[in-house]
Amino acid sequence: PGTHKVAIAGGAAGAVQLTETLEVEVARAPTEGTWLSPLTLAVSAEPEQDARLGDPFNFGGWHLVPLTGPDLSRKAEVVFFGFVMRPQTDEQGAVDLKARIQLSHGGKSLGRPVTMPLDTALIIGDLYMYGSSIPLSALPEAGSYELEFEIMEGGSETAIERSLPLEIID
Repeated sequence: PGTHKVAIAGGAAGAVQLTETLEVEVARAPTEGTWLSPLTLAVSAEPEQDARLGDPFNFGGWHLVPLTGPDLSRKAEVVFFGFVMRPQTDEQGAVDLKARIQLSHGGKSLGRPVTMPLDTALIIGDLYMYGSSIPLSALPEAGSYELEFEIMEGGSETAIERSLPLEIID
């Protein structure tokens, strides 16, 4: 927890192509009750079983291709992941976690929000991960859209929200 400086360098063909230094604020997770991490977004995820917790662009054994801007093709998908710590579970030990997703175009909601259950996987102790994806192929046309996510734990008021502007280019 605290404020940290992160230096990022990208290279190709043995030469540095870009560098960036950011200041990042890391909040302390609460020590009691359910905690949901911020939602992580990507354009794809592939299994990487040998990945270690904390490796860059690896999330619970999945290698993510980061979402770097709003421009996407309808052939793409939006992948979302997060962690949940100390979730409430049912008698069988299952975690009750849901995603509520609303799509907007031109500032107007397209239909009603979709609510879907999220599968979770135990990482260690009482730390779980969840993830899912949304194909963009169903979007009716190119243009500006917004995806609004709300991740909710059933049976409690614990929830997080994130909005994602999209520019569909084909």
